[in-house]
Amino acid sequence: MTSNKYSFYKTHSELLRDKKYLLWRLSPSRESDDYWNSLIQQYSDLQKEIDLADDYLKRKSFPKKYIRVDKKEKILQEILFSVRQNRKNKERKINRITRLISYGAAASILLLIGMFIYQMYQSDQPGQISVYQLNTENIRFVTPDKTTLFEKNISIRIDEMGTAKIMDENMGGEYEIAMDKKSPTTLIVPYGKRTTVTLSDGTRIWLNSGSTLVFPSKFEENKRKISVTGEMYIEVAKNEKAPFFVETFNFCVKVLGTKFCISAYEKRPQSVVLVEGKVNLTAKETGVDFLLEPNEMALLNNNHSFSKSQVDVSQYITWTKGYIILNETPVEDVLNYIARYYNLSLKCTNATNLKDLTCNGKLYLSDDLDNVMKSIALLSNTTYKKENKTIYITNNKKIKRKTNP
Repeated sequence: MTSNKYSFYKTHSELLRDKKYLLWRLSPSRESDDYWNSLIQQYSDLQKEIDLADDYLKRKSFPKKYIRVDKKEKILQEILFSVRQNRKNKERKINRITRLISYGAAASILLLIGMFIYQMYQSDQPGQISVYQLNTENIRFVTPDKTTLFEKNISIRIDEMGTAKIMDENMGGEYEIAMDKKSPTTLIVPYGKRTTVTLSDGTRIWLNSGSTLVFPSKFEENKRKISVTGEMYIEVAKNEKAPFFVETFNFCVKVLGTKFCISAYEKRPQSVVLVEGKVNLTAKETGVDFLLEPNEMALLNNNHSFSKSQVDVSQYITWTKGYIILNETPVEDVLNYIARYYNLSLKCTNATNLKDLTCNGKLYLSDDLDNVMKSIALLSNTTYKKENKTIYITNNKKIKRKTNP
């Protein structure tokens, strides 16, 4: 990098010891974005070092949004300490565990994150749910003292003592994790994965790709509460003495015992589909209540009101069984769903016209994206090419072109 007053930004390690960079990543603003983007334009080598530093923060489960102001300095100090320790220990060999990986080095950082989530979780006031990195390959089970990673889809059961018993497809057995009785646990399901959870009260949850669930080891006697971003299908165990609440960014669902699907991805249409029972929805912005009956879908509108429609609920819950039903479904809709599920971008070649193409059958949602795309190609008479996080689609059907007489 050219010698100048910013010449100390030579390596990502030096960036990780710079508070201005850490504050930018911890709490970005337009001013800080402009500052760093200007430096990147001036010094071409800087972007590579920033990417490496960002990767380090991601591995430490470092949250980018909704950090309390009074916690920022503490988190900064923990990161700086972690960087120093990493430099001291970088020559030590670390055994690679392919089936299960537990991180202990970031325990102090995770404790601060857990404290923040706990305070949000206990508050009766609407609060933002921390958004974690979902662009990883592993499912994350986050307790205040450690993060445990799983490579394959897992099934979790919380027993009455607050212990998580986890069945891993790779392990072929049961793995136990002691949960904190005071602080909630966070389950992070990355894109392309799914997970099932049975809570301590018997409530069953299916968590879809790109979703985050915050839940306790045990519920209070008169109130049960969880928080979710993304999509889940839930069968709530009936308990008239303890109503069940599901918190999302923009609304809250209150039930006693029922089955419903909730879609609450950030920056996407948010909805609730009721399979059985009754639920009451409350928009956080307006405080207006909305009652939903079975076979109905409530859609949250831009003005924070709900609209209602009759739906075939089976179309919204088949993903819990690992597939989606296609019935004269437009190929464009299928591809958009896959793009969301695996967090990809799709591009069609200039000559591609998918408007008249539809699909029929079952599309199985596999961990192997190539298998999914091969199925779509077969069902829709298209071909595809994958480059990094982009998939290029080509229509095999010959397009008739108009010719001049």
